[in-house]
Amino acid sequence: MTGERLLPSLALIPALPFGSETTMDNFMSIILTLGSPTLAAYSLILTTLNDTYVCTRFSDITFPNSDHAIQILAGLQQLPLRLCTDDGLLAALIVLPSNNRWWKKVAFRLQYDNSWSARTIYPAVMVVLAYWITTKGAFEGVAKDKADLLDSSDGPAVGCSWVWVRLSSSSDPHSETDCPHAQLMAIVVGYMYISPKCNSKKLRKAVLKSNDLAFQAREDGSLLATSSTQNPQHVVRLESKGRVLLSDEACGLPIFVFLRVYNWSLCVEQLAEFFEAASIRAQSRIPVSTNHQWESDEDDVDPLSVHHLNRRGTRNEIIHYCSPLGLRQPRSRWGSGIFKRMVTASFLALMLQWGSTGSAIIIALYTPTIGFGCRSSSHLLYGIISTIVWLLMTLSSILGQLSSNFPNDIYQLGGPVGPRLGQRLSASAAVALYRCGKVLATMNAIWSICISVLHFSNVFNSCFCNSSVFRDGFDRALITMSADPEDVSDTWTGGVILSLVTASAFVGFIWMQRRPPRPK
Repeated sequence: MTGERLLPSLALIPALPFGSETTMDNFMSIILTLGSPTLAAYSLILTTLNDTYVCTRFSDITFPNSDHAIQILAGLQQLPLRLCTDDGLLAALIVLPSNNRWWKKVAFRLQYDNSWSARTIYPAVMVVLAYWITTKGAFEGVAKDKADLLDSSDGPAVGCSWVWVRLSSSSDPHSETDCPHAQLMAIVVGYMYISPKCNSKKLRKAVLKSNDLAFQAREDGSLLATSSTQNPQHVVRLESKGRVLLSDEACGLPIFVFLRVYNWSLCVEQLAEFFEAASIRAQSRIPVSTNHQWESDEDDVDPLSVHHLNRRGTRNEIIHYCSPLGLRQPRSRWGSGIFKRMVTASFLALMLQWGSTGSAIIIALYTPTIGFGCRSSSHLLYGIISTIVWLLMTLSSILGQLSSNFPNDIYQLGGPVGPRLGQRLSASAAVALYRCGKVLATMNAIWSICISVLHFSNVFNSCFCNSSVFRDGFDRALITMSADPEDVSDTWTGGVILSLVTASAFVGFIWMQRRPPRPK
């Protein structure tokens, strides 16, 4: 029976999104997902909310290439994104009509499909197979002997908890749900729906090859290809592992989006601020150059169309064109709305974790012998460690952002100030917490496999595990020798419904979020 329980886990692993260039990083992604479904769910919801955020932030902007900006920002969530504003490079990238090709090329190169394929259909087939085998064997055992209820409840538990999210159906009410399986299935379905761009090699290649197409403006208004300068400074830069505090930030895996979300949000806000200023001036029919009058475009129907003569000027004029109107508010190191998204993602991740874990605990708790035992305690321990890992990782990411030389290391290439004592302490604490989280996640991933083995190797079917030792102590412990499935039907049904509703709500929230548009 152990193979029947582990089979779905092994089948779902290929459906997880991988994209790092090293096998070790991909393997660590698997370990963190199995060891802390809370962290995986948290990063998944953050990715979804980021998509909605960038769409909303650019929704009122009508300037050429703003639609491509949405696609590019959403597609570059999986690598550490940085923008450079030195010498008006970012303003020139937005305003100059010669840079239209840059925006189109990057957006086009980021569009590759990661969703439904044979790699994801195969796990579905294996899940159905595992469900049929375990459920059939378990109910045959209960039909022969009611005393086998406690032991046989593990079989339907495995099958039910693996297939109901995928197939939107549950098994017989006499089935115990199992937390790791339900969460992993919901996470896999969520990732397949949003299809994050996580192939780090393709992402870096898309940006590097397109950067050769960028132009910048000179003081006299002439154009200069960025690639032709002696030391080219590119507007968009994807950091490597050696230039970030925590190397996993640069490995291109979706589970590490919680490390990248702060700087990514700052880049979105910076880019949106420049686009917004240019859009307002364009709507007011103000050209870039003060020496020219506004030229009407032939395509007045398209709100994103601005005549190319209105977008030409000197470097200083272009910088002014993208400068915010009115008083500029000091920018936070966290980015706009980041804590609201973090709270929402935390709530949904904890809901998925403890909705599934809680149902497993309740069912095991009220299956005779009633009370805490080996089965319920194993689920409880798994859920607690998963939550602790998520908490350590989140605190680590916050301390890592506090240790940054904001704003120099985010928006400017030259002259960052040296780290102060507080920043060095924050960086050290971030690294320590992060390493502790990875160690705990590894132990919990191993523990989740051990639970599978213990369930079906009769270790949990011993006198100690089947008794009420945890509740009454060794001297007064009791063992229920026989039980009728009808006695626990309501509890099992409630547990299955709880886990079903929890994961369905999780996947439903992802499905309802706003998705970035595809390039025309």
